[in-house]
Amino acid sequence: MSDELEALKERLKKSILISADEEFLRLLDCVKDHVKIDQSAGPVLVSDVGRNLTYPHRILLYLLALRAGKYLDLLQEDSADVGEISGKTGIPPNVTSVRLSELTRRNLVFNLTGGARGKIGRYRITDYGIQRFRTDVLPRLREQAQEGQL
Repeated sequence: MSDELEALKERLKKSILISADEEFLRLLDCVKDHVKIDQSAGPVLVSDVGRNLTYPHRILLYLLALRAGKYLDLLQEDSADVGEISGKTGIPPNVTSVRLSELTRRNLVFNLTGGARGKIGRYRITDYGIQRFRTDVLPRLREQAQEGQL
C-alpha cells in the first residue's frame, strides 16, 4: 500500500473511531459529580438523577460508570445484570428489563449473553452508546446542574 493510501487509512480510522481514550476521559471528567465508584460496591449514582433523567438515560449513566470503573482499573467488571442495574438505579426490575431491551435494539447497550434462553443477561454500554450519551444525556445533565436541579 502506498504511503498516501496508508495516511488516508489512518485519517479515516481516527475520524471513524467512536470511543477514543482522550474523548472517553473527558466524558468521565464531565460526569464525575454525578457518579462515584466504591471499589467494593461498584458505581453509585450520587446526584438526584431519579427525578431528572429518564430511565434509559439513568441506565446509560450507570453502565457508563461501570465501563469507567473497569477502564480506570477500579472495578473487575464493566457489565451488570438486570437486578444489579435495577438496584443501583432505583428502576423497577421489569421496567429495567424492558428499557435494556430497547437500548439493546438501538445498539446503545450490548447483551453479552446474546439473549440466550435460560441465561441471565449481562449488559455493557457500547462505544456507540457512549457517543450518544455524550450528545444526548450530557447536555441535559449540564443544563440541570446549572439550574441547581442536580
